[in-house]
Amino acid sequence: MKKRFLSAMILGALTVTSTNTLTSCKDYDDDISDLQERINANYSALEQIKALIKSGQVITGVTNSGTGVTFTMSDGKSYTVTNGKDGKDGAVGATGATGATGATGAAGKDAKVWTIGEDGYWYCDGVKTEFPSRGATGAQGEKGDTGATGAQGEKGDKGDKGDTGATGAQGEKGDKGEKGDTGATGAQGEKGDKGDKGDKGDKGDKGDTGATGATGATGATGATGAQGEKGDKGEKGDKGDKGDKGDTGATGATGATGATGATGAQGEKGDKGDIGLTGGYYKPNLKTGNFDYVDPNGNVSDSGISWLGQGLTVVDMGSYYWLCNVVELNPADDSKALKNIKVAKGLQVGSIVYRPAEYYRGIQSIQVDAFRYKPLALFKANDQKDQTARTDDFADGYKGNDRLFSFVPNVVMRYYVNPKNAFLDMNDKSKYSFVVTDSRYTRTFTDNDLEIKSVDQEFVNGVPTGLFTVTAKAAQDRDMDIKNLNNSDQVTVAALRYTDYTDEDAPTAVVSDFAALRHNVVSEFKIYFDPFHKGIFTPVTPTPAAAKNEVLFNLSYDSGEIDLNNYFSVRYNSAYENNSPITFDTQKMSDAGFKLKFEQIGFVAGDEMTVQADHCKLTENGKFTPVNAPSSAGRTPIVRVSLVDTNNDQVAAVVYAKIMLVKPEIKPLVIKDPIKWNKDYVLSCSEDNFSKFEMKWTAMETILNEVGLSKKQFDDKYKLETYDSASGKVAYQYYKVAEGKFNQADPSFGVVTATEGDESHETNILKWNIGNDEAYRFVDYYGIGAKKDVIVKFVPRELADQNVLRPIYVTLSWIVGEKSKITPSVEIINSEHKARASWDKDYTHALAYVSKSDCEFNITALTPFNNDPLNIVKGQLKKDGYVKLADAASMKYKFNGASASATGYKFEVKYKDDYQCVYAVKGNKTYPVVKFYTDADGNPWKLRYVNDKEGAGIATEILNSASEPLTVTIEMNAKTCAPAEDLIQFKNESNIYDMKFIRPMTITDASSKNINDASGAVIESKVTMTFVDWQKNVFKKDNGYYSLYEIESIKQDGPIQYTWATEGFTNVDKSKFDIQYVGPKTVNGYIDGTDFGKVTYKNINGIAIVNPFKVKVPVVVNYKWGKLKTTFEFEVGVSKK
Repeated sequence: MKKRFLSAMILGALTVTSTNTLTSCKDYDDDISDLQERINANYSALEQIKALIKSGQVITGVTNSGTGVTFTMSDGKSYTVTNGKDGKDGAVGATGATGATGATGAAGKDAKVWTIGEDGYWYCDGVKTEFPSRGATGAQGEKGDTGATGAQGEKGDKGDKGDTGATGAQGEKGDKGEKGDTGATGAQGEKGDKGDKGDKGDKGDKGDTGATGATGATGATGATGAQGEKGDKGEKGDKGDKGDKGDTGATGATGATGATGATGAQGEKGDKGDIGLTGGYYKPNLKTGNFDYVDPNGNVSDSGISWLGQGLTVVDMGSYYWLCNVVELNPADDSKALKNIKVAKGLQVGSIVYRPAEYYRGIQSIQVDAFRYKPLALFKANDQKDQTARTDDFADGYKGNDRLFSFVPNVVMRYYVNPKNAFLDMNDKSKYSFVVTDSRYTRTFTDNDLEIKSVDQEFVNGVPTGLFTVTAKAAQDRDMDIKNLNNSDQVTVAALRYTDYTDEDAPTAVVSDFAALRHNVVSEFKIYFDPFHKGIFTPVTPTPAAAKNEVLFNLSYDSGEIDLNNYFSVRYNSAYENNSPITFDTQKMSDAGFKLKFEQIGFVAGDEMTVQADHCKLTENGKFTPVNAPSSAGRTPIVRVSLVDTNNDQVAAVVYAKIMLVKPEIKPLVIKDPIKWNKDYVLSCSEDNFSKFEMKWTAMETILNEVGLSKKQFDDKYKLETYDSASGKVAYQYYKVAEGKFNQADPSFGVVTATEGDESHETNILKWNIGNDEAYRFVDYYGIGAKKDVIVKFVPRELADQNVLRPIYVTLSWIVGEKSKITPSVEIINSEHKARASWDKDYTHALAYVSKSDCEFNITALTPFNNDPLNIVKGQLKKDGYVKLADAASMKYKFNGASASATGYKFEVKYKDDYQCVYAVKGNKTYPVVKFYTDADGNPWKLRYVNDKEGAGIATEILNSASEPLTVTIEMNAKTCAPAEDLIQFKNESNIYDMKFIRPMTITDASSKNINDASGAVIESKVTMTFVDWQKNVFKKDNGYYSLYEIESIKQDGPIQYTWATEGFTNVDKSKFDIQYVGPKTVNGYIDGTDFGKVTYKNINGIAIVNPFKVKVPVVVNYKWGKLKTTFEFEVGVSKK
């Protein structure tokens, strides 16, 4: 029996750590065979989990099964891990003494599972605890001060004439005035009491004629007073004196306030409030088995709360689980130990790619919309009371408002993750952030202006598709800070950053590609009738009174439940499209927090004044169900459709639709045999059509035989049911929901058309065009051999025949051929596509020859390929049938690692704004060495070796000192047209090769002849050196290499050392020997290859040596591109007499 470890490495999913610090090893007395079976079962379960994760699944949950722990996979299947049963009791001790307690058995029923809930709290075996797993969000800071008042807007256009103000209240009675001119006839007063007869007055003198007074301004006509009761006729009194003019009455009450003026410009943003404290939280400590408490200030302490149980224990670490206390058995000595296994929830994230929904001047973009509309207040719908007399859509007492409402909704982005089953922690938003910058200029819209709100991953049949959605909130007052390429050469770009903690000792941050942020103003929402979103926008009446007189569409009363969302589309004006109308598609509508709301309003009609709403049911989300009864025929319920902004609880648009319920159509005729096409699909570019299937005449004859009509009869009576589109008349498509029942398909698959009255008289011959993209998506999802059906409908040509002739449904089928291809792959074969060279014995290396001009390095890059790799890729694609992909193919290059033998350095590759850079790292200092620039499409543009000023001379040092040159790994990636942008794969990693950066020359041999000791005499010995260039060309006196490389000098570089045969090298004892190196002479400033210097030797004390010794001389060669160091040795022998 072999020892089996549960710690079998599961790449990307399972790793094992010995946990002597976490749990102590114990002796077990369990039954060995029983325990071995459980261990075998555990091993099998973990291997199955490993295989499932590699195949594309993820772990979706873990639970306590009572006897162990159960992992549930995304396909719904589960796998349980258990330990052995409890140990037996120990043997009974001698009488009087208590026997020793038996060894504790492996835990079975004592399993414990700690998981993190969506609310962020720790759950133990599914029960919520009081311990948060991450810090609670701090309280919101105080509100900033109100911003300064905005500048006054320009003077607006003259407004329309206002309504007449209400009549002012009657003023109080004034004091008696002087006798005035005869006033206008006043309103008749109330009936007075009968007065006494007055005395006759004396006749007055005739007065002088007064000057004519100026004509007064005509006063406004006063409101007519209520007529008083008729009084009793009094006796005629004498004419009284003219009274004084009365005082002006008090001013009447102020009229109703006019409409509110337009809102002024927004003030500047107030200062940001202080940040609230973050709450404390608990995290598991794998060494102590307890939770550590992290307080709001980040201080960590042992909480004393244990998470580690006696049996199997699982603790959720976010990206992975720790499976603790797993028994490992060694059959050799029956010993058992406890091990811990790290179980990742899925594969580690490799890369993130943005899936653009819009493009911004050719750049993939993320649109940040500002929505502006005038909110409506609607009257309350009451389907039992007739409301169709209304000519407006306003609430009772509300007469509309011209106030413009504006806000910035959530920004929703979609990304692909690679590999597609990589685990993404959807609950911990702190792992996600944005990198935001402005190209070329200091940024103003910043990382903090996009706040992550939620992350959702897409699954199909339990398997991740690789697509996930990020919802972020843009700062309400910062959207205008986004740069606009139309106004300048600036653009604000953003990329998503995800921090992966699968390896907690070395967490990695993965950053997506950048996309341009595009600010857009959206306004003037309108709702149209657009059945199944075909782009046929029919205006809908905006008031109940108008809807009363106009049927929008007919619906059979036996149609069952329909979704009215499929019948209406919303459009708005987009500032980026010159305020042209753009369709508000359902996904974007949902992302922005808008929805259509459906309500029935009251409509009473017919001779019996029937409530029309009683013949159907309608839910607020648009599920409309007619009452399936003959009495429903002819009924016309009216539905109010409003566009609701759920973010702010406002209504942005409204229409009213009258629906006519009609008798069902007669039972259809369904053609039994489908019209079939079996065709291979080969992946191609988006703009291509995959197929133009045309129905053969024999298929048409099959239909005619089943219908029982001749060709002429059929053409005269039937036509294909179509709608008008930009490409002409296109057939509606259907799918079967029950026997004899069909619903319209949305979206359609391809486009079906029919000939109509051509010269060959082949009327109603069908043609089915399928686009490349939809064909690819179908084959990619359903696979080779799958069948795609669409159903079209023939209807009577004449309206009078619709209640007589049956509609005819015909099925069209495409069967994906067995030779279909959707996985393009290529391979660069060394023996076929690479040429051997002196620097490339293994076909794997390119060569970068680094030379220097003044202060700058120049690079001459030599490729290992005997043909352009792009041409190699294109040739193989065409050979495999991917012609269009080959024509559109391009190659992208990037650094993928670096190494060299330079002492004390390690190397790493980092991305910068527009280039990659290889850095040499020594201690805590980083030095740039090689920069790799690419163009906007990622194609190689320029290699640059860093100069001494920029790289502090380190790049030169590495170039000249490394015995093995700097080697950079280069990765090629083939790109092509959509939808295959990233689908071209290289076999056997043949897209990876190394590039060696070599110095221009090197010294292959340096030496001096041996010297024999002689007391007192100075002995000389010439030095010889061999220089070669990067192509192994040897420098010679007459080939000009010495001057070409500008070898200026060779000098001693440090102390000369010697050693006796039994000792290491030490500095020469100058009291005994005088040994020197003398550099060579130069010609015109450079050595010429005839003189490499010499060594001089003198025995100073005159005592002859009795044993020979070796001498080592360090020298440095100064040449055009730096310093080249080497050493040479010679031997001093015993004097020969």
